[in-house]
Amino acid sequence: MNTIRVTRGRGAIRTTERHVSELYNDSDELANSLAAIEALAQETKRPVAEVKQVYEVELARLKSDARITDYLLLFASRRTRTRLSRVAH
Repeated sequence: MNTIRVTRGRGAIRTTERHVSELYNDSDELANSLAAIEALAQETKRPVAEVKQVYEVELARLKSDARITDYLLLFASRRTRTRLSRVAH
């Protein structure tokens, strides 16, 4: 199974692992995420696999602290776009 490792914190490093199957709450969330990943891949001209990896790390980071989850996919997309653009420059 695929795992995502998330490192967080200031000063101290905390690592959590989350199985990809546990990352998405339901099939709609998975479908919406895959659509966002494909759109980001086209926009950034990056391979889908690379975008998916960055996106899922960002989504896992956001979900680990989120109380309200309504906009997590949007925020994960924005953070993914930002990270990919930093690498390109």
